[in-house]
Amino acid sequence: MNGTTELDLWNLLQISNMANGIQFLGIAFLAWVGLRISTGIYNNADSNMLVKISGSVFCLIVAYFMLFNFGLNAWNVTGTAAAMTALAEPLTPVAEGFVAFAEANNSSEGFSIVPNLAQGLLVLSILTIQLGGIWMNKK
Repeated sequence: MNGTTELDLWNLLQISNMANGIQFLGIAFLAWVGLRISTGIYNNADSNMLVKISGSVFCLIVAYFMLFNFGLNAWNVTGTAAAMTALAEPLTPVAEGFVAFAEANNSSEGFSIVPNLAQGLLVLSILTIQLGGIWMNKK
């Protein structure tokens, strides 16, 4: 692979993980904003339909961004594992374990925003709280 070493691949994975983590922090902030929007709509009985629809669209887009972030992380892990298997040099035991983990836990069919169970439950619970606050009537 053009002189690429296992260490190079580990470094590239860590760089992509840092970028992915920073992106996730931004998405988490936007999810918090969605919760604030939801609370504001819930506490204001005069909220009109346009505000409710706009708030819902915002929350759904943030959920999509979160799923995209999760998919990007899985894609980076899968790609790194595939690159490690293509190396000419023998892999270290840690890299062999990483490749086995990636093969067992990630799809090798390419990028996907379909979450695993924990990710799906996280996004679903955030959306339930947000959309529930937007669309449920205060009693």
